[in-house]
Amino acid sequence: MLTDVQACKAKAADRPYKLTDGGGLHVCVTPAGGKLWRLRYEFNRKEKLLSIGPYLSVGVAEAREPATSAKCLRREGKDPAVEKRLRRMSTQAIGVIKALRKLTGRTPCLFPTKGTSSGQPAKMRSGIYYIGRGIIIAMCRMGWRATFSTVMNERYKHDRYITDLMLAHVPTNVVEGAYNRAEHLERRTELAQAWADLAMIDQMPNDENLKRLPTPQTETTARI
Repeated sequence: MLTDVQACKAKAADRPYKLTDGGGLHVCVTPAGGKLWRLRYEFNRKEKLLSIGPYLSVGVAEAREPATSAKCLRREGKDPAVEKRLRRMSTQAIGVIKALRKLTGRTPCLFPTKGTSSGQPAKMRSGIYYIGRGIIIAMCRMGWRATFSTVMNERYKHDRYITDLMLAHVPTNVVEGAYNRAEHLERRTELAQAWADLAMIDQMPNDENLKRLPTPQTETTARI
């Protein structure tokens, strides 16, 4: 069993290495000096890694709690990594995924499209038409990103740094980007819910709308 003293004293090396706690739970020590909690597990006969958080932000005792929860999820036939993403999504996003599963089943793929056979996600189309309330608009993915950034920065001025995190922007300060690994997951979840409340007023999918959609094929433009 790993102790806080051992984890705290661990030094960086030329290559990443593990400090094992047991049951697949370990701290990965990076050459840059980072210490990251991860859980190695198998799901559907495939080895996977679940990120738990950075040490010291997450102590040894705290890291064991999500590791135990992950084991319980596996016994229920659920992938801990997927269930973790779902918990951090807005209620609307979870509703959309549940609705899509009625069309695509419980696969790792969303938004089927035609035209490829490689099994890799196809490129997103440059423009998508949205129809609602008698209005038809065309919006590309970069347009949605710009809209999200503009609206959230207007409404939540003090959360600009977190808004950039949600857009996966690279920090302009190289030193901060190298040392600051904070994820701010709780606040990101709150902001995602606030955005969904704005963007999806009266737009939740229902069975009647699903009946109008064509039968999906096998390819995807996005993955869970």
